[in-house]
Amino acid sequence: MSTAAFIDVKQIQNAAIAKVLCPAIGQREAPIIEEDLKAAALSANNRLALDLSNVTVLGSMGLGMLVTITKKCKEGGGKMAIFGLSAALTELVKLTKLDKFLTLTKDQASALEKIK
Repeated sequence: MSTAAFIDVKQIQNAAIAKVLCPAIGQREAPIIEEDLKAAALSANNRLALDLSNVTVLGSMGLGMLVTITKKCKEGGGKMAIFGLSAALTELVKLTKLDKFLTLTKDQASALEKIK
Protein backbone atom coordinates (compact mmCIF):
# COMPACT_ATOMS: atom_id res chain seq x y z
CA MET A 1 0.00 0.00 0.00
CA SER A 2 1.40 3.39 -0.89
CA THR A 3 1.89 5.96 1.83
CA ALA A 4 -0.32 8.35 -0.14
CA ALA A 5 -3.24 6.27 1.12
CA PHE A 6 -2.47 7.19 4.74
CA ILE A 7 -2.17 11.00 4.82
CA ASP A 8 -2.89 14.07 2.74
CA VAL A 9 -0.70 17.13 3.34
CA LYS A 10 -1.39 20.74 2.38
CA GLN A 11 0.81 23.77 3.00
CA ILE A 12 -1.05 26.80 4.38
CA GLN A 13 0.73 29.97 5.50
CA ASN A 14 3.89 28.78 7.29
CA ALA A 15 2.38 25.47 8.38
CA ALA A 16 1.49 22.03 7.12
CA ILE A 17 -1.98 20.60 7.55
CA ALA A 18 -1.89 16.82 7.50
CA LYS A 19 -5.08 14.79 7.36
CA VAL A 20 -4.86 11.13 8.33
CA LEU A 21 -7.01 9.28 5.80
CA CYS A 22 -7.14 5.81 7.32
CA PRO A 23 -9.66 5.00 10.08
CA ALA A 24 -7.17 3.25 12.37
CA ILE A 25 -3.67 4.10 13.53
CA GLY A 26 -2.21 0.92 14.88
CA GLN A 27 1.00 -1.07 14.76
CA ARG A 28 1.08 -1.28 10.95
CA GLU A 29 0.05 2.30 10.13
CA ALA A 30 1.84 4.29 12.87
CA PRO A 31 5.44 3.99 11.55
CA ILE A 32 4.41 4.89 8.00
CA ILE A 33 2.30 7.85 9.13
CA GLU A 34 5.05 8.97 11.51
CA GLU A 35 7.65 9.19 8.72
CA ASP A 36 5.26 11.12 6.47
CA LEU A 37 4.35 13.52 9.29
CA LYS A 38 8.01 14.13 10.13
CA ALA A 39 8.65 15.06 6.49
CA ALA A 40 5.56 17.31 6.41
CA ALA A 41 6.59 19.06 9.62
CA LEU A 42 10.15 19.57 8.41
CA SER A 43 8.91 21.17 5.20
CA ALA A 44 6.83 23.65 7.24
CA ASN A 45 9.33 24.80 9.89
CA ASN A 46 8.00 22.15 12.30
CA ARG A 47 4.54 23.73 12.40
CA LEU A 48 1.98 20.98 11.95
CA ALA A 49 -1.81 20.93 12.26
CA LEU A 50 -2.95 17.31 12.37
CA ASP A 51 -6.49 16.42 11.30
CA LEU A 52 -7.66 13.17 12.88
CA SER A 53 -11.34 13.48 11.91
CA ASN A 54 -11.23 10.21 9.91
CA VAL A 55 -9.62 8.24 12.74
CA THR A 56 -11.89 6.00 14.81
CA VAL A 57 -9.25 3.68 16.31
CA LEU A 58 -6.07 4.92 17.95
CA GLY A 59 -3.84 2.17 19.31
CA SER A 60 -0.90 2.51 21.65
CA MET A 61 1.46 2.80 18.67
CA GLY A 62 -0.71 5.64 17.36
CA LEU A 63 -0.58 7.45 20.69
CA GLY A 64 3.18 6.97 20.79
CA MET A 65 3.46 8.37 17.28
CA LEU A 66 1.58 11.53 18.33
CA VAL A 67 4.00 12.02 21.23
CA THR A 68 7.02 11.47 18.96
CA ILE A 69 5.82 13.96 16.33
CA THR A 70 4.99 16.54 19.02
CA LYS A 71 8.53 16.18 20.43
CA LYS A 72 10.11 16.48 16.96
CA CYS A 73 8.16 19.67 16.25
CA LYS A 74 9.18 21.18 19.61
CA GLU A 75 12.83 20.20 19.14
CA GLY A 76 12.75 21.95 15.77
CA GLY A 77 11.36 25.13 17.29
CA GLY A 78 7.78 24.55 16.15
CA LYS A 79 4.54 23.09 17.45
CA MET A 80 1.93 20.50 16.57
CA ALA A 81 -1.79 20.85 17.23
CA ILE A 82 -4.39 18.13 16.74
CA PHE A 83 -7.97 18.71 15.63
CA GLY A 84 -10.93 16.61 14.52
CA LEU A 85 -10.51 14.05 17.29
CA SER A 86 -13.74 12.21 18.10
CA ALA A 87 -15.23 12.45 21.60
CA ALA A 88 -14.23 8.84 22.33
CA LEU A 89 -10.62 9.38 21.25
CA THR A 90 -10.44 12.68 23.12
CA GLU A 91 -11.50 10.75 26.22
CA LEU A 92 -8.78 8.16 25.55
CA VAL A 93 -6.15 10.91 25.32
CA LYS A 94 -7.41 12.37 28.60
CA LEU A 95 -7.44 8.96 30.33
CA THR A 96 -3.79 8.45 29.36
CA LYS A 97 -3.01 11.99 30.59
CA LEU A 98 -1.55 12.84 27.18
CA ASP A 99 -3.80 15.90 26.98
CA LYS A 100 -1.21 17.55 29.26
CA PHE A 101 1.42 17.09 26.53
CA LEU A 102 -0.52 17.10 23.25
CA THR A 103 -2.27 20.24 21.99
CA LEU A 104 -5.91 19.38 21.20
CA THR A 105 -8.06 21.96 19.41
CA LYS A 106 -11.63 22.01 18.12
CA ASP A 107 -10.98 22.85 14.46
CA GLN A 108 -8.40 23.69 11.81
CA ALA A 109 -8.48 27.44 12.48
CA SER A 110 -7.79 26.88 16.20
CA ALA A 111 -4.98 24.45 15.38
CA LEU A 112 -3.33 26.94 13.03
CA GLU A 113 -3.62 29.65 15.70
CA LYS A 114 -1.92 27.39 18.30
CA ILE A 115 1.07 26.62 16.08
CA LYS A 116 1.88 30.18 14.99
